[in-house]
Amino acid sequence: MENPNTYYSLGGVYLQIGNISQKLRKQLQNHFIIGLVPFGGLGIVTADHPQGNDIAGILRHNAKYGCRSCYAAKEDLTNISFDTILNSRYHQITNLQFKEIQELNSNNARIQRSTELGLRGPGPLDPYIHDRHLHIPQDPYHAVAGKVARFLECTCSILTSQEESSIIQYWKAFGTPKKWVRLPNPIKHRHSFMMSDVLRLSMILPFILKRCLHSGTIKSEYLTATKERLSLSHQNNVIKKLVKTWALVAKASKEIFSTIILQPEYYDNLSQTLNNEHHALLEMFPTSFGNLPNLHINRHLVDHARNYGTCTNMSVGIKEMVHRIFKGIVPHTNKHNLELILLQQINTFQTLRYLANGGLDDQGQHSTIFANIIADPKLKNLLSGWYIKNHNLSIHSNEEESLDNDADNVENSDNTSLITNMTLIRCSDIYLRSKWCLQDIEAAGFISPNLHKNGLLGEIMQVYSSYYSMDQALLSTHIHFYNSASYTIKKDGDYQKIEVHIGDVVEIALVENESGFASVDAIIKHRGNDEQDYVFYIYHLV
Repeated sequence: MENPNTYYSLGGVYLQIGNISQKLRKQLQNHFIIGLVPFGGLGIVTADHPQGNDIAGILRHNAKYGCRSCYAAKEDLTNISFDTILNSRYHQITNLQFKEIQELNSNNARIQRSTELGLRGPGPLDPYIHDRHLHIPQDPYHAVAGKVARFLECTCSILTSQEESSIIQYWKAFGTPKKWVRLPNPIKHRHSFMMSDVLRLSMILPFILKRCLHSGTIKSEYLTATKERLSLSHQNNVIKKLVKTWALVAKASKEIFSTIILQPEYYDNLSQTLNNEHHALLEMFPTSFGNLPNLHINRHLVDHARNYGTCTNMSVGIKEMVHRIFKGIVPHTNKHNLELILLQQINTFQTLRYLANGGLDDQGQHSTIFANIIADPKLKNLLSGWYIKNHNLSIHSNEEESLDNDADNVENSDNTSLITNMTLIRCSDIYLRSKWCLQDIEAAGFISPNLHKNGLLGEIMQVYSSYYSMDQALLSTHIHFYNSASYTIKKDGDYQKIEVHIGDVVEIALVENESGFASVDAIIKHRGNDEQDYVFYIYHLV
């Protein structure tokens, strides 16, 4: 999907630390490692199909035996009856095979035997890897994205020009989560898709195709051939199977990248979902998916998930984001000393973090100058995060917030709010962004920035009483409306960032331990009688 040479030329080593919590892992994602001195041993090494085979000492996937996890021949890659467990590769057996090859007398004999076993010789990390087959699993991120990209290409190849225009129209009108980046045109620009774009498109394309596909939008030769091959009664059944296949692909992708296992039968369900996807893809496009290595990897993902908890634990999504950052740096590095530039960046960043955390140089004179500087609320908030965010950061002090709340004009230019007092809520780092002006408030169906005039006074007082045990009349009825809110919660020992926008559909708790879905109509901030700010959602059930 992407050209690896652009960041390999930088000479850097990118590591994804997998044996620490998500919070600590975020702290490392912007650290560029210049040098690596291996010691001890390596745990899991995740790489794309050809590079992973090189590290494991296996021939690449176009060889007769090109799977680093089993002995599946090239013609058996998508044979569902092939027993991948019985024919698995094992570290100790591969060691004996390497020894057998080295003991052969002639070079031709060694090459022939290596071809028969699908081996190329020990990889560069072999001395540090405890088990070359168990600890170099297949990469779900590349495998799934490559498989979906091929399915997208096959689907576009059977569409008429009329249907391509129809899909583009539905795609433009289809609502997507606001946190997603803008997807490129799925028809005209599909060849330039990032892997993350392909995976996002797979989530929405089943709904788009269900709305716009009919017999006149698919090439007649494909409809006729597929109808006869699958013994279907009508050409419309071919369209239904195509839409169902896209739904199975989306479901399989979602299950593969699940981060939380809620049911003990998760692995059995994952296996069944992948098998259903396997059969559906081979039915719809047997020529394109027959003996496809990416489809064969489905057979191993369940075992990998059992070994490492989930497939996400061995994926390389963070590495791909670093890849994207470095691709943007490469065109601007001509005639530059890359090692010096990167060292300057990381040293500056580490120094700021060290000083912000109160670190001092024992060899120098103790000074409070820097401590006084970082006491400024704006700079302190700026240095409180470990990793880069993808939005413009606006910092406002408590004094600015107080002035903002005392103002009666809702068209104040300050459109971002930071809630700093967390005494009565179970979350932190609450940010409110894009404050509404009076025109925005009226356009959303409200009257003014006043609880009483909007008919919200009774509901807000009830919430104060139920959740905060505040049973008194409100001293202020003035409120502020915002377009989005973000906050951090601690769940199961890990920190998760939540971001909610107006119009988002969220899951809420109902009575009797039941849950439902609601659409967010408004996000408001009110200053309580204790001079603290409180945030409320206004929503309706959907």
